[in-house]
Parts: sequence; structure tokens; C-alpha cells
Amino acid sequence: MLAKGVGTCARQLPKNLGGIKSMDMLLPVKRGELTTELRRRVVATPEPATAQVLAHLGLRLPKGPREIAKGVPKPGG
Repeated sequence: MLAKGVGTCARQLPKNLGGIKSMDMLLPVKRGELTTELRRRVVATPEPATAQVLAHLGLRLPKGPREIAKGVPKPGG
């Protein structure tokens, strides 16, 4: 952690990274008589402290929505 410039407190690192938020959008797509769903994942812009930690670690969050071919199934579904 020290080598990457993110301090020495191991408890702080997951706390900062735990603030990363994402959500899946389900968009109905109609092709003729068939209606399907298009699943897109969007990641929110992180808080400045989280962005700084990500930068120090050399990590980047995706920009813009990404298509998810197989999402995590809903519980019971």
C-alpha cells in the first residue's frame, strides 16, 4: 500500500473502495413481435477520495454503459 501511495491503514482501503456504485439498467428492446431486454451496467463517478485511491493503484473505472451478456440472476429467479 505504501509503495502505491495509498497509506498504511489496511482498514481504510476497502472503506474507500466500498463507495464505488454501479447499477444495471434493463431496457426493453422490441424487434418485430419479439420483446427482449438489453442489460447495461453503469458505474457512478466516484467520490474524490475514492478516485484518488484508484489513480494511485493504477485502476480505472469504465466510462459509459457496458453491455452485460449474462448478469447476476435475481434471487429466486
